[in-house]
Amino acid sequence: MIVFLDSAPLSDATNPTRGDASAAQCARWVQNLVVAGVTVCIPEIIDYELRRVLIWKDRGEGIRRLNDLRKIAEFVPLSQSAISKAAELWAYARKNGIRTAHDEALDIDMLLLAQVQSHFIPDGDVVIATADVSDLSRFAVDARKWQDISIP
Repeated sequence: MIVFLDSAPLSDATNPTRGDASAAQCARWVQNLVVAGVTVCIPEIIDYELRRVLIWKDRGEGIRRLNDLRKIAEFVPLSQSAISKAAELWAYARKNGIRTAHDEALDIDMLLLAQVQSHFIPDGDVVIATADVSDLSRFAVDARKWQDISIP
């Protein structure tokens, strides 16, 4: 199994001490996935999305935990092929009336989908752990809330 982390679960997994029981549970869930041999992926675009806020809000401990998680998870760089695929997905979505962001916005969902699709292993069990299942599941990917992804 391969699990790609979207921004909400990545934020929870790297900030388990913020007083939210769900965040602490998510951090344990990610650790347990790794221990069970599941490939946990941090897409570069999602790292960027979280890291920029941590830097902006001077959350040094959150940055340290994000860096630590990158040591045990697979970091998936944003490649030129993923950028091209994201442009195709973005155009397809707009032509078909599917909006995941304003037209002027950098559509991070499309970049995430493109990273997953460019990293997809045929016959692999790939899932995106996310808080917003509805947007991503419209693109023929397995997107679930992290609480709904079982540890093998």
